[in-house]
Amino acid sequence: MSEKAAWVAVLTAGIVGPSIVYNFFPTLLFKLYMLGWGLGAIYSVPPFRTKRNPLLAGLTIATVRGFLLNFGVYYAVKDA
Repeated sequence: MSEKAAWVAVLTAGIVGPSIVYNFFPTLLFKLYMLGWGLGAIYSVPPFRTKRNPLLAGLTIATVRGFLLNFGVYYAVKDA
């Protein structure tokens, strides 16, 4: 995949994903989605890159996979 194609894919996913969640799910799930999106960004994007530090990487991953994923799925199922 070329660098240009990669940027198109990332930007498209960054627009389409939040748009779907915003339009089809409750506001709380959209906020949780965007929190996870933001934490994913600071995990990988300079200058933050929390993945460089084992403690920060663990906290970031635990927050997204431990809290946001479990609570988000619970709330979505409860809301359905």
